[in-house]
Formats: sequence, C-alpha cells, structure tokens
Amino acid sequence: MASPIAKVGGLSASDRGPCNPEGQAAHDDWDTMCEIAHRHALVRAKEINRVARVHRDPFEPILSILEAESPLGEYRKITEEVRLRRPDRRRFAVAAAESTRSFLMLRLGLHLGLRQKNLRELLFKPKGQPGTPERQLEVLKRGELRWSMRDEGWEVLVPAVAFKNAGSTFSARVRSGSSCPTWAACTTRSRPILLAIGVRCSRRGPIRACSSSRR
Repeated sequence: MASPIAKVGGLSASDRGPCNPEGQAAHDDWDTMCEIAHRHALVRAKEINRVARVHRDPFEPILSILEAESPLGEYRKITEEVRLRRPDRRRFAVAAAESTRSFLMLRLGLHLGLRQKNLRELLFKPKGQPGTPERQLEVLKRGELRWSMRDEGWEVLVPAVAFKNAGSTFSARVRSGSSCPTWAACTTRSRPILLAIGVRCSRRGPIRACSSSRR
C-alpha cells in the first residue's frame, strides 16, 4: 500500500537519524499497526473519560451580555439594527413587513420578558375590536395583544396559566401597555401583507415552502 507514496523529506525519523522501526513495521504490516493504534486509542479514551469533567454553563454564551454595563441596552442594539436595515416598503413590501414583525417580536420580548412559546402563541385583536375575555384566554393558555379603550393604547395580557411554571407561587398574570408607534404601522400595513402571503402559500402547498409564514 505504501509503495506508490512519494517520500517527503524531513518528516520521518529516518531522515533525521537512525531508521525508525515503527515506520518500517507499518510499511511491512499495515493491518497489524492499525490494530495496535486502535487498541492504544481505546485505552487513551478510557483514561481521558476518567479525568474529563462535564462542563455545561448555560450562561457562558451570553456572559459578555450579562457583564455589560447595561445588558438590556446590548439587546436594544439588535432592534436598532433591524430598524435601520429595514427595506423600503414601497419597493420591497414583504421584506419590510417581515422586518417590522421581527422588530416587534424583539421589542415585546425585551419589554415583557416572555418565553418564545408565549410570544409565538400571542393572539391579536385589531384596534376597535373588543379583547378576548380573560377567562377564555385562561382556557386557551395564551396571551393577547390588543387595543385598550380605557388607556387609549396597545396592551398585552397574558394569564398566569399560560406560563411554564403556572403552579409556582411567584407566577402571576402579565398586563403591560405601550404606545410604540411601530405597533400601529405593523397592524395597519405589515400584518395584512404577511397574512395575504400566508393565504397564497396555504393554497399552493405547505407553508414551509414559502418565504413568509402566517403568525
């Protein structure tokens, strides 16, 4: 097997001094040397497993954020980048709508501190329509983004049972309001575009085959 391999000078011990017996043995009986190397690797693997320590620090990926002077401010930089790089909605309506949706999801996540599951399952009621009764939201175990007639602004209501640790004594419902102008732009311009794309995709086939999905 080794006969057609061209020799490269300076790599083997035989080039620097006496003949290397291991190299010659591998040349004479390659299969035997492979078995020896395999047994050696198994022994070394067992030794490493005895002294190796399992290290899994969930905070390590975000340690630089946690050690920052303002961790929330570091995440706000992401939303600002999304906002600054948002495409022109007159030329790229769908891309602009998707960018607006991403911006709002990030802002909602930062403002409310909700898990991904709660954000994904967040219901929506357009301005002018009454919100879903809280008892019904508890049955659905979902929150809702809606217009508050009393406060004249958008609010998010999430019942306590919608959270992962609903039985905890620290669990409570979340009700938060905000007057973010981007919310109005999303509900009046971006959301209808994304819903229209979702309807067209569902008629053609699976949603995953389309550039946008209905949310």
